[in-house]
Amino acid sequence: MPSSFHLSKILLTGTTRLLDGLLFGHLLLATAAASLTWATGQLLRQALPWQVSALVGAATLALYNFDGLVPYKRAQPATTRRGHWLRTHPRTLLLLALVGVIGAAPLALHLLLTAPRLLWLLLPLTVLAGLYSVPVLPGATGQPGVTPRRRPLRDVPALKGVLIAAVWAGLTVGLPALVLPTPVPSAALTVLLLRRFLWILTLTLVFDLRDVPKDRAAGTPTVPLLLGERRTKWLAYLLLTGLPWLLPPGLPKAASWLLLVPVLAAAALVAGARPERSDYYYAGLADGVLLLPAIAEWLV
Repeated sequence: MPSSFHLSKILLTGTTRLLDGLLFGHLLLATAAASLTWATGQLLRQALPWQVSALVGAATLALYNFDGLVPYKRAQPATTRRGHWLRTHPRTLLLLALVGVIGAAPLALHLLLTAPRLLWLLLPLTVLAGLYSVPVLPGATGQPGVTPRRRPLRDVPALKGVLIAAVWAGLTVGLPALVLPTPVPSAALTVLLLRRFLWILTLTLVFDLRDVPKDRAAGTPTVPLLLGERRTKWLAYLLLTGLPWLLPPGLPKAASWLLLVPVLAAAALVAGARPERSDYYYAGLADGVLLLPAIAEWLV
């Protein structure tokens, strides 16, 4: 009969494996994407069909896990717990990606049959998301034998975070705005798109700070490698200062104060970001912070 020590060890190992799968398999991130989409309807005081949030969550799960399977990225050295997990769990990544595709495909078809105009938003966003990781641009960068002769859009200097923020803003704000029963005024839509863009762009800088050693070795010219870590943090703070001014018209004053909570949490996250921090700090706290706007907007 196993001792209490062995039982505790087995329980800890199982919990750690479950947590790694939840975080590094992008399940928490997909949940955050779905919640942000749902929260857009809440902020606009309209009921959003559940299929929209489910589509964004499933698409996020598919895209991020397929990204972990790109050959040139798997050839890069795994120097962190997350990197080692991604390297040693290709079947899990593939399974989660396929689950995302299987979930997203019928939902996307249903929405396109209901509102064909959505194709003009979903198509370019899908192309952008794909070109983010797939090498299509001429020119090699980084270590010989690691980065391919062609490079993806993420290797264009400082473009990595902008692409991510644009796709997330389009999916979590633009898509629900097109589906809501009452048309969203262009001024309100512009404010919400810009707000979400700045929010996601700030968090991409946090992840860029995490990836400094890996991006330096791979030759990916991210913002921290161009500006330095200290200036990158100041840039993140500057982006966050714009969020309190980007509120939809007619929002009660008390609600605007509530929406400051995610901003302050993101500022604290930026302050503590550095390359040597645990992967749980980023995949847990940073992805978890993505849930805060949804919670705040639900309470508004």
